[in-house]
Amino acid sequence: LPDVIHAIPKYEIDHEAKEIYFFREGTVVMWNIPELESGNLLQFLKPYEDSGYSQHLVQTESEMMSYTYTEAG
Repeated sequence: LPDVIHAIPKYEIDHEAKEIYFFREGTVVMWNIPELESGNLLQFLKPYEDSGYSQHLVQTESEMMSYTYTEAG
């Protein structure tokens, strides 16, 4: 298996692409994913976790990072 899997949606809804990275060690990194979608994804993955962390710890360890998207030129 690769160390990381990069997932993007088939169809772009907003002008900013959504991206998800699944790391072999169990980390999931999500960019531009609304809170409802990220929560649904984490719930979907829960049956596959092994020695997972508490829900409280997972939620408190999340980071919100502001950024600006510009076209190259």
